[in-house]
Amino acid sequence: MKYLEPYRKAGRTIAVYHGLGGSPTQEKINALRKAGFKNIIFNHIDYDYEWKLDRCRSLFTREVGNARRADVILGTSLGGYLAFLLAKLTGKDLIMINPSLDRNRTQLNIRHFDVNIIGNHFGKVEIFFGEKDELIPRNVQKGFLYDNRIKYTSWIVKGMEHRTSPREFEQIVQYSKIINGD
Repeated sequence: MKYLEPYRKAGRTIAVYHGLGGSPTQEKINALRKAGFKNIIFNHIDYDYEWKLDRCRSLFTREVGNARRADVILGTSLGGYLAFLLAKLTGKDLIMINPSLDRNRTQLNIRHFDVNIIGNHFGKVEIFFGEKDELIPRNVQKGFLYDNRIKYTSWIVKGMEHRTSPREFEQIVQYSKIINGD
């Protein structure tokens, strides 16, 4: 696959953040390796614990270093919110899958992380929305991005619900313009 060649040579690094109740999976790691990422930072996060500890302040502080080392930050659902904050601080390229950005309009118990970031320092921003995601309405997330003047490109993944299957994740990795250098 010629379009992946520049990244295989570069040995890029990606930081990945799963959603609430999720975890790193070997299938997703394999998809990212296939796309040419040499270093994949993909740790398990217990968001409920981190929220109870200090409203995710120490989680965010720990992950800033990982985000700074990464070339790309990717997050799914609540991990999309964490990835958004990290990209906002570091200016890295950002990929989100069914992100849970508008914390005021969520059914999840975890609200805004206890962090203060001034300004928007994003690189490129891509969002993949599940066509059948009923948990987090994409119009709410798009409204949040509009209100915060965030420029982004988005796609709707046909048939995808809120959770992303390994097959859907691999498709997203294959079609991402950030990952593939388009």
